[in-house]
Amino acid sequence: MIRVLNLIHSLTGGGAARTMLASAKYSTALGGFQHSVAALNLQASSPAAYKFAADQGVAIPVIRNREELNAAIAETDIVLVSWWQHPEMDAFFRSELPPCRLVGWFHCAGDYPPQVVSTGLVDICDLVLGGSPYTHESPAIQRLPSEIRNRKTGYVTGGADFERLEGFAPKPHPRFTVGYIGTVNYIKMHRSFLSMHYNVEIPDLQCIVCGGEHHGKLAEEAQQAGFGERFDFRGYVDDIGSVLAECDVYGYPLCEETYAASELNLQEAMYCGVPPVVFPHGGIKRLVTHEETGLVVHTEREYTQAIEYLYHNPAERMRLGENAKRYAATHFGARNNAPKLNQYLTTLMEQPKRSRRWSSSLGFSSHSPSGAQCFLESLDSLSPEFTTSYESKNLAELISAEERIKHGTELMRLGGVLPFQGHYPQDPHLQLWGGIMELGAGRAVQALSFFMESLKSDLPLNGRILCYISEAAQILGDSELAKESLLHAKTLLPELQVLEKQD
Repeated sequence: MIRVLNLIHSLTGGGAARTMLASAKYSTALGGFQHSVAALNLQASSPAAYKFAADQGVAIPVIRNREELNAAIAETDIVLVSWWQHPEMDAFFRSELPPCRLVGWFHCAGDYPPQVVSTGLVDICDLVLGGSPYTHESPAIQRLPSEIRNRKTGYVTGGADFERLEGFAPKPHPRFTVGYIGTVNYIKMHRSFLSMHYNVEIPDLQCIVCGGEHHGKLAEEAQQAGFGERFDFRGYVDDIGSVLAECDVYGYPLCEETYAASELNLQEAMYCGVPPVVFPHGGIKRLVTHEETGLVVHTEREYTQAIEYLYHNPAERMRLGENAKRYAATHFGARNNAPKLNQYLTTLMEQPKRSRRWSSSLGFSSHSPSGAQCFLESLDSLSPEFTTSYESKNLAELISAEERIKHGTELMRLGGVLPFQGHYPQDPHLQLWGGIMELGAGRAVQALSFFMESLKSDLPLNGRILCYISEAAQILGDSELAKESLLHAKTLLPELQVLEKQD
């Protein structure tokens, strides 16, 4: 019996946790494996998710602290980490672990910061599994020599548990309906999600949107634009089958920088025979085949035209839906992918447990790296503006790099800089970057708070920080603070006056 400890940052109702639990369920059913589950952060975990895990037959050992976690790691045969970028997860991989066999299963696209499969992560794991075929194409994996890549890496597409859709049947509905289930937040959704559906020329179109976070905000936006009647924002819905039963098309347009990988909701929609319309971003491009199992579009106009086309061509809509259903039943789902996962884990058992130590890919100290250094390594050099901001002594280079940081993505702000800043609250560089990104997001009050905290350090950042304090104060109408800070900045940075003259 091979004992597997499944480790995740927090056990919730999200896609990574559902993938982990469904895979454990079907892996166990095949025989020879015994699965347990643990979370790094108990406070962020959901009691309902633990109950769901128990209902799936997955053991839940008592793990309340790091000592108990290390004991569980030492006792198990394989540690299977369902990875998602978070500073606590980063700290786990950098920590001193008991000898073990360590697998990283990466449930994101992996190639767009901050959700990056980094060189350090690939190096420290005994086995690296992409959560989708696209994840396996990540630069850090593909840079490996072919012999090592073939031996050490692979992919197992994260799978939905289609049992939750047992008995599914479409039901009559009066309006042509486009469905969306997933993260309702522009860090993942296409920024023009609402306007694209405004522009669809179909009488009495209905868009059902299920998922949390910003659904109230989007509902308000739609109402203000005069299209509120087109949308039905339902928040989190557990019984997705009842939603898909009302849908004619699955509209799943994500932003270009999406971290999407295996997308359980898309798998489930296809399994139910609802044809998807998607953009070829992230892992989506390996899940839907254009004009075979759905429609793949490249522009906002193409998206609206695709919805209109499927409305006017019901036979084609049915053909794509049937193809999607057959493909999903054959290739998607945890039941289909469990044998492949078991094979990888069985092969790994041929290797002995080993000790390991994190090796810095950027030459930083492996013993006591700063929060900023951990963050930089997690980006794997895919966001060089942060490295320039951290290392450069040239003021013009710094200003240029930090201007790019200021106009970075919401994903980088909310999923990268701010979580690391929260985990390392005394790190002046993370305070600086947090302030710059908050300033770029139009949150001058929050930015000023970050800058004031960062100013407490004795690092040679203070001149730049004072410039940003001046900028934030100007936005907030505090002209005295703005003037005083700028004058102090010019005292600390004489070259600032030279740059101003050049401008």
